[in-house]
Amino acid sequence: MRYEKHDKGKPRLELIDPGFILGVGKVLTFGAEKYADDNWKQATVEDRKRSMGSLLRHTMAYQSGELIDPESGIEHLYHMATNIMFMAWYDKNLKSNGHAGQTYMEVCNGSK
Repeated sequence: MRYEKHDKGKPRLELIDPGFILGVGKVLTFGAEKYADDNWKQATVEDRKRSMGSLLRHTMAYQSGELIDPESGIEHLYHMATNIMFMAWYDKNLKSNGHAGQTYMEVCNGSK
């Protein structure tokens, strides 16, 4: 009998660079120690706007040639990826907070 695995169409998570996952994990650990585990999931609409601000600050620092965030000692790119993860989670989960069908940016900008 031949081994079979019926996983066609499923995400190939083994293709993600483990170093990338570790980098995001470092940022999340830093945040959990500074605030609390999964604190970002409790974000209000105003807090969500701040995630965009954080993404932009890390992007501008990186664009200016600063590779490492001086506060955390972790690469700006991993902070950027973490903020993007937050915003993707917000988009997926907004409906549970009374904003069904609205994207992260629509809620932040007050769009209907």
